[in-house]
Amino acid sequence: ELRLARANKIPRIPIKGLNVKWKDLIDVGLSRELGFEFRENNFDELCEQIYDHIYEFKRKKDLVAKEQDEIEKSKLEIINLFTENLNSDVYSNAFADNISDINALKKKLNNKQITFEEFLLGVIKNLKQKEP
Repeated sequence: ELRLARANKIPRIPIKGLNVKWKDLIDVGLSRELGFEFRENNFDELCEQIYDHIYEFKRKKDLVAKEQDEIEKSKLEIINLFTENLNSDVYSNAFADNISDINALKKKLNNKQITFEEFLLGVIKNLKQKEP
């Protein structure tokens, strides 16, 4: 069970009985940091500690998941904004007029001759509206 839990990155909470030493648990890869010591006369306290630990773990995990979802959503919104604007008449025409320069920038980026920031700045320069 421990191997499966480790392989799947499932957190484990060791509960140590009186006949087991923390060193024994450390030898099998369990940490005292997350562990609890079981005493029959304090069973309610043990249950409360386990509940609090699981509650805090789930709260942190949910917060991380929400943050990741927000980041992914924001990336997708930016991609959609780029797509909408590149498909507009103004930028679509500018893109077509400067396709060879933009392709050269893509090639340099793919060959790691320029950074992504330099690529974006180059594309922006090629998409700027010409002064009348």
